Amino acid sequence: MTSPETARLTADVVALAEQDGAPHVLLIRRGWDPYAGLWALPGGHVDPGETAHAAACRELAEETGLAVTAADLRPIGVYSAPGRDPRGRYVTFAYALILPHPIPPTAGDDATAAEWVPLPVAFARGFAFDHARIVTDAIDLHATERSTPMRIRNIVTGNARVGIQVGVSANNVLTGTYSDGVLTYTCPSCLTEKTHRGKAFVRGIQERCRCGADNDVYA
Repeated sequence: MTSPETARLTADVVALAEQDGAPHVLLIRRGWDPYAGLWALPGGHVDPGETAHAAACRELAEETGLAVTAADLRPIGVYSAPGRDPRGRYVTFAYALILPHPIPPTAGDDATAAEWVPLPVAFARGFAFDHARIVTDAIDLHATERSTPMRIRNIVTGNARVGIQVGVSANNVLTGTYSDGVLTYTCPSCLTEKTHRGKAFVRGIQERCRCGADNDVYA
């Protein structure tokens, strides 16, 4: 007879806010294995006798310094797929926290850093565990509850798409090449090669292609 598998319960929080018109997510850098040094959602184990809502509030406060109540959190979903955590069977209750603007965090507990990260940057550098899916689900939930969906830019390096696009209005974030005063990139929507000359592209340019795609280009 096979012994029953014991699942551990955790609670995570997807905190979203807009700064300068750009969506940001609050992330912590993990101080312990697994995934030490990688960025993840604030969260942790549900203590005995504690509700998942209460655990989410407690972990958020311990790891980022943000104090919220259960009424501030919206349920996103329950994540229980086998293999989602290398330590064994984990079931995660995920919650969304939507703020009008970022509140400066203070890293604590097992988080070595806590910061608001632009969503394109967060997806480009990757998440620990299956947190990319949880963040995506939180964005989808938020988009259904507001008249103007949050803008998520599509991360592109060359012609290889490495990010996601959510919502109805999004720019392409591109990596171009810069040599001898010429910035070159390819529009991912129409595959037209574009060149710009005679400018000092320190941070890049923003332009609309003839195909209608809005591109943010960085060299």
